[in-house]
Amino acid sequence: MDAAMEELWKHFKLSDEEKGIMAVESHEVTISKQEAQFSILFTLQTTKDFNKEAFKSTCSNLWRSSRGVTIKEVGQNLFLAIFGSEEHLQEIIDKSPWSFDKRLILMKRFCGDISPAKVTFTHSLFWIRIFNIPIKSMNKDVGARIAN
Repeated sequence: MDAAMEELWKHFKLSDEEKGIMAVESHEVTISKQEAQFSILFTLQTTKDFNKEAFKSTCSNLWRSSRGVTIKEVGQNLFLAIFGSEEHLQEIIDKSPWSFDKRLILMKRFCGDISPAKVTFTHSLFWIRIFNIPIKSMNKDVGARIAN
């Protein structure tokens, strides 16, 4: 931090009004919990700039259903998708991985109990296809072993 900014922060003080306690109504929390129940946080795996409005619009069009989907930007390259039902949410997760402009969309189920900025994206689901496997090995046990 440069010296001028540091000096300004030394003189920073909250007014009496700003020091007050703000109460959040229980119905506001209930609404947020209901939204979080069918929500995912997602990010585009990139360090480059991208058209956020086009990204949100594309995801909204791909993920829409009769019950609807709402997409909100909640941080720097961090988005929240709110689905109308558990089934719709699970369908989107099951159809992953998703991509936009040849970049992977990383997703994580959002419960609402953590700040979105603290969520880390470390895993992604992938489909794999295996060729030339012996017919006798085409069963659930071998598939589970390969998957692990």
